[in-house]
Amino acid sequence: MKDLFSVKDKVVIITGANGGIGNALALGFAKNQSIVHGIALKVPNTKSPNVFYHKCDISKPKQFAKICETIFKKYKHIDVLINCAGISLPNKKPNKQYPQVNWLKTIEINLTSSFYCIQSVIPYMVKNNQGSIINITSINSESAFPRNPSYLASKGGLKMLGKSFAKDWGARGIRVNNIGPGYFKTKMTEKS
Repeated sequence: MKDLFSVKDKVVIITGANGGIGNALALGFAKNQSIVHGIALKVPNTKSPNVFYHKCDISKPKQFAKICETIFKKYKHIDVLINCAGISLPNKKPNKQYPQVNWLKTIEINLTSSFYCIQSVIPYMVKNNQGSIINITSINSESAFPRNPSYLASKGGLKMLGKSFAKDWGARGIRVNNIGPGYFKTKMTEKS
């Protein structure tokens, strides 16, 4: 029972691994002896043992799927996917219409890309009848704040996406959970 919560030798994929929460998760899993594959638009300069970074735009499903295929060929299992990549594009002009371009980009990164990532890892998890998918939603999947409808909608949608996949794949040994953190000081939130 002492190793009940061990993540040693688990293959963990984390999107947004160069950001505040994603980077902390990558380093934390690596410290606990997981094999971490960090997905990011920009690969960080700092190197950490057990963290292997991949430059990838997760809004391009084929890029991410190719990385998953390579990881599975090497290790024969993918144990964990953490969907942590996200953006926030608040309306900088109070009492003005929210820009459609911000809506589309936020939904694409925060929600649609997470859907693609889940779809990519599910077949590998099914092969081993086990896996864990964790969506980093937000406190804003529960409560609103002003001038950022796309962020709230995307995080609320991600929460329900997680529940949907949990219902569909739980019987195959794949757990899907959501974590809705409150406010953390990261590069994305430093201005607010």
